[in-house]
Amino acid sequence: MSKQMGDIAEIAFMLRAKQNGLTVLQPYSAITPYDLIIDNGKKLIKIQVKSTNTNVKKNPNGYKAIIGRGKSSKTKYQKKDVDFFAIYIVRTNSFYIIPFNAVKTVTLNLYIDKGNHKFSKYLENWNLLK
Repeated sequence: MSKQMGDIAEIAFMLRAKQNGLTVLQPYSAITPYDLIIDNGKKLIKIQVKSTNTNVKKNPNGYKAIIGRGKSSKTKYQKKDVDFFAIYIVRTNSFYIIPFNAVKTVTLNLYIDKGNHKFSKYLENWNLLK
């Protein structure tokens, strides 16, 4: 996704986080491995925001998200760098809030339908950040 779409995803995340009663902090520098920080009153949580509009093949309710670092070679984030991934599904204006430990690869298939799939419990689960 483009830099502009990345900015839109971060702004959408900040708005939704505030609507869910969370305090959002934004680093001054763009060189941090995370995009935003949530201060929930108990701890600071590092968030990496990603966005997607790419459908999973043969499933209009599925979206493919790339959550690696770097422009050309996507390498995995390290636990010390990120606590959660917030993946914005642009077409549906929805977020997956996924803990770092739940992610094993740099490519995720996420489904918006109500079915039971690997990441369904993270769809719009803002309570994980509270």
